[in-house]
Amino acid sequence: MPPGYVPHIVMLSDGNETIGDALSVAGQSRIPISTVPLPTPTAPEVQVAEVNVPAEVREGEPFMVEVVIQSNHDDEGLVEVYRGDHKVLSERKKIQKGENRFRFQQSVDRERLAVFQARISELANDTLLDNNTTAGLVYASGKPRVLVIESDPSLIREFAYALEDEGIQVDVRPPQGMPDTLADLQNYETLILSNVPATALTQQQMQLARTWVQELSGGFIMLGGEQSFGLGGYYKSTLEEILPVRSDFEKEKEKPSLGMVLVIDRSGSMSGDRIEMAKSAARAAVELLGKNDQVGVLAFDHETYVVSDMQSANNKAKISDDISRVESAGGTDMYPAMEQAFEILQRTQTRLKHAIFLTDGISNPGDFEGIAQQMASAKMTVSTVAVGTVPIRICSSKSPRSGKGDTTSLPTQAKCHRSSPKRL
Repeated sequence: MPPGYVPHIVMLSDGNETIGDALSVAGQSRIPISTVPLPTPTAPEVQVAEVNVPAEVREGEPFMVEVVIQSNHDDEGLVEVYRGDHKVLSERKKIQKGENRFRFQQSVDRERLAVFQARISELANDTLLDNNTTAGLVYASGKPRVLVIESDPSLIREFAYALEDEGIQVDVRPPQGMPDTLADLQNYETLILSNVPATALTQQQMQLARTWVQELSGGFIMLGGEQSFGLGGYYKSTLEEILPVRSDFEKEKEKPSLGMVLVIDRSGSMSGDRIEMAKSAARAAVELLGKNDQVGVLAFDHETYVVSDMQSANNKAKISDDISRVESAGGTDMYPAMEQAFEILQRTQTRLKHAIFLTDGISNPGDFEGIAQQMASAKMTVSTVAVGTVPIRICSSKSPRSGKGDTTSLPTQAKCHRSSPKRL
């Protein structure tokens, strides 16, 4: 007890002593002890108290799984043991009043971390079902194992062979096989992402990988490629936090300056989640810009509003705050907003010029193809981000910048057709 305090011990217990002599110890104490007797259950009750397994075994080595069951009456039930999702034992056992111990032999062959769960059911008398299941963990040491996530597994074959020649077990999976649980990741010493785009992974999968590396000492390797490193991929993602490199461009002088206008549909049809998604996408786009870039933000309903004047992208915080204040209301007339975006980009002194429209596609009519042709002729590119349920207009032609097939920018000459409404 710390000095300066009046000492007192309060014990809450049912008084059912199983080991030791509490009364004699209490008699030697100079500190007052008060007891609060807890009621003992009188209803029939059976519970799985413990699953005792070795903390660590060798791969393939047999060991005993001990299931401890407590009961306050005689009974009989079905005892089942699962290793992960697989049932490895099912036997009917007589349960005596008091402590019951049952032992079963098991082994671990492929898993590095095996979960053994025991449950009891089909009892004649039992009050609580929540305490009829518990589990124990076994770590199996053996050959080190590596999980490789590869967009095209055929490209990683030689690398996997090289690891196996060094006595390392390798599992190769496509991005769809990225683990969703820490238990799955615990089966491996190292996780390797090979040319996997950030969009192929869920936020939960990224968070699990970060937790596994930072808190459970898992190994992590990222192999670059056309689909992985680079601006817009893992930049400011959860996985970037555990990388020894940054995903943004450090050499701003090598990047051509970009002038970008973001146009947000704030009409009544964009209310709720739609406007929030559009604002989130706009803020994310601003975050990707460099110090040599410029950005302006417009919003439109039946009128067009200047949310943020064209300015240096260094003012990210202010621009993001301006975007967050956009609220949905009014009708929809996108054509004047497109004209104003064109005029702003014409006045902007940057090497590249780009406009992004975030809308549900519902608007009053206008000469959209005509203004798109004018922008393309002025070496500007236009992208649209569809939000909600809209009829999709699919276009294909040559991009004014790349000369290759491009379905994201509005072209000067396009062949288009309408599809049935889809949710994006």
